[in-house]
Amino acid sequence: MTSFDLFKAGKTMAVSLLFFSPVFIWFALAITGITGDFGGQESFDHISGMITAGSAALFLLIGTPFVIPRIWNGELPESRLLKKGRRARGFLVKLGETTAPVDGSSMNVLLQIEIEEDHGRYLTAPARMDVPPGALSLLRPGMELPLRVNPGNRYSFVVDWDSLLPKN
Repeated sequence: MTSFDLFKAGKTMAVSLLFFSPVFIWFALAITGITGDFGGQESFDHISGMITAGSAALFLLIGTPFVIPRIWNGELPESRLLKKGRRARGFLVKLGETTAPVDGSSMNVLLQIEIEEDHGRYLTAPARMDVPPGALSLLRPGMELPLRVNPGNRYSFVVDWDSLLPKN
């Protein structure tokens, strides 16, 4: 794990802890005595439970879709990866089965790609990718593909189809 990965994981954890800041603030106020007496321990416990449950619900509803996936695998959305990803060369090793498009725009194709970066080449597992209609006829085993690779996970990449397709 690189220092960049540790920084990213730490930043993600810090963001997830922000959802529980009301709990921390409530207990800090209680410890310092600012909250006063709410009618005893039972009222304090009830309010503490409600704040904790609310923070947990807020995290589950809002935080989970954004925070958890990044903690587990460092994935970036495809649009962001196309903008911020590291440029690399890919070579099409295997072209597999094609599935007809549902919406009429892209074909779903099983591709295996070998990625070449400054520090060497490595083979990826076959993966299903959405291929634009104009690019499908261009695909041949051994051809070079323009890629964008996730700096935090070298096996997470996207093909830059816009760079591959001829400009009209």
